[in-house]
Amino acid sequence: MDRKHFSIEEREVIVIQLGVGSSLRHIAAQLGRSPSTISRELRRNSAQGGYCAYGAHGQAMARRRQPRRERLMCNRRLRRYVNGKLRAYWSPEQIGRRLKIDCPHDPSMRICYETIYQFILAEACNGVNYGPYLWQGHRRKIIVPILNMNGWSSSPKATRRLARETAAKRQNRLASISRR
Repeated sequence: MDRKHFSIEEREVIVIQLGVGSSLRHIAAQLGRSPSTISRELRRNSAQGGYCAYGAHGQAMARRRQPRRERLMCNRRLRRYVNGKLRAYWSPEQIGRRLKIDCPHDPSMRICYETIYQFILAEACNGVNYGPYLWQGHRRKIIVPILNMNGWSSSPKATRRLARETAAKRQNRLASISRR
């Protein structure tokens, strides 16, 4: 028995118990469900004439078959934003937080990081690979550009060489001061 969705038999029990005049708590105890679940079922699937098991089941099945269109597929501006940030090596968590800052007054530009991950998986099925742009759990070495005599340098080798030259100059200066 599927505990997430009501079966047609459970809906028939609800109809019978409502006809007898049972309370929602009594119906819930009989079905092994929460009273709020029974209340939600009645609220969602009752027609003007009352609650009908087969009508309620049909309504529920119709809702189940209609998948929600993904927000990233519908909103072109949001899709471009997320796509650009992913290709700039941003994580989905960073993108979700940054959207609140960049577009504070536009609710259509809000998205959860889990939805971005689902978008990445859906795009992988379509042949678009975002794998190289996602962090793989290790930290990247950050190289800070340094201004030296010849201009800006950001290579690790140049940075080490510059550090050695600076240390050598410092030692020469200290040696010349101590000779005086």
